[in-house]
Formats: sequence, C-alpha cells, structure tokens
Amino acid sequence: MHLGIVVGFYVIILLLLLITLGIHIGIALGIASLVGFISLMGVKDAISIVTSSIYYGVANFSFITLPLFILMGLLAGGGGISETIYNNLRVWSGRSKGSLAYATIAACAAFGALNGSSLVTAAVFAKISAPEMRKHGYSKEFSYGLVSAAGIIGMLIPPSILAVVYGILSGASVGKLLIGGVGPGLLVSVLFSFYVFFLSKFKPDFVKDETFREITFKEKLKTIPSFWPVILISLVVFGGIF
Repeated sequence: MHLGIVVGFYVIILLLLLITLGIHIGIALGIASLVGFISLMGVKDAISIVTSSIYYGVANFSFITLPLFILMGLLAGGGGISETIYNNLRVWSGRSKGSLAYATIAACAAFGALNGSSLVTAAVFAKISAPEMRKHGYSKEFSYGLVSAAGIIGMLIPPSILAVVYGILSGASVGKLLIGGVGPGLLVSVLFSFYVFFLSKFKPDFVKDETFREITFKEKLKTIPSFWPVILISLVVFGGIF
C-alpha cells in the first residue's frame, strides 16, 4: 500500500482520538497534520511547511476587520449604547400589544450595525430586553426565544464576522458579501415583527398588553438625538465598505 495512504489513514485515526479526548478541533487538526507531515518528509521540512502555511493563512488583509468589528461591538455594549437604543425604541413602539417585542427586534437590527456577531447581539439583549419583557408578563419561552432568534440579525447586517470569514475562504468579494447582508437582515426583522403581530392575535398568553404610560409625540422626538452614534457608525461602516 502507498505510504501516503497509510499515513493518511493513521492521521485520521489520530485526529478522531484527539477530538474524542476533548482537545479543541483546531488544535487537534494542527497536531494531526504536523504528525502526518513529519512522517512523510521529516521534521525540518514539516515545520517549514506548517509555519509558512500558518503565516499565509492569517496574513490576509481582510482579517484586520475581525478584531476591529469585535472591538466596536464591545465598546458599544460597554458604553451603554445598546441599552439606550432599546429604551428609546421602546418609547417609539408605544403601548401597542407586543411593543416590547417590536422594540427588541428593532434594537437587535440597530445593534447589528455596531458589531458583527449574532452571539454578542443575543447575549446583550438577553440581559436588557428579556428581563423587561418578563416583568411585563411575556412568557419566558417567548422572551428568550425572541432574543435568541433576533440575534441572527446582528450576523446579517454589516459588519458581519461570518461574511468576512466566508469571503476569505471562498474567494468571494468581502465588500459585496457585507453589502449583500443588508437586505436579508432587514427582511428578517420585518418577518419577525409579523410573527409577533400574529402571535399577539392567536397566542395572547405569550404577548401581553403594555402597562407603562402613554408617550407623547413630543417626548418621542426628544429621543432622536440619542440615535446619532448608530447613524454615524453605520455611515462610516457602509461608506468604508463602498
């Protein structure tokens, strides 16, 4: 049997064994690959190939966006922008049935323009909006389920970490992928809002009437200046992509 086939067979077994032992998949792949290269071409050549592969794998200009997207999301969350967005959108949603749910969906869409992760979006609003919905009588399943689902919007609307990674791996235009996520992100927001509307009609136990006071239009207008960080960052992000 050819040496390469034999080595490949044992490398696969080693990889499965490492994963079974609980070692991180990335580390397991690296160890198995290194062992396979050493078996075929010796230690010196194997180390040379692995180190150069690692360098050229990460030395990609597009990767610079990932830590910056993550940093922007952390600054937005830590600076209280997410909470401000939610509270002001809650004012605009009024006292209609399901208004807190509508505010959560809109806030996830707005916060999605400040970070590139669905996980971060869901985690932030699980602490902000879900407890508020529970306090106003929304079911636990609906409150946390909506936040988890609406977190997807943060992954679709630019900046999107997933779009950058996919673009690098597939060779597609990262800029076009990011811009291409705007439409689906807004569409998902609208569909979630329709879902809340129909659920409030047919499952009234899930979505409750709001109990806070009526907000005047003048009070709503006062909240508009607080949206400037989201608008400014969105213009910079979209302008930079274009």
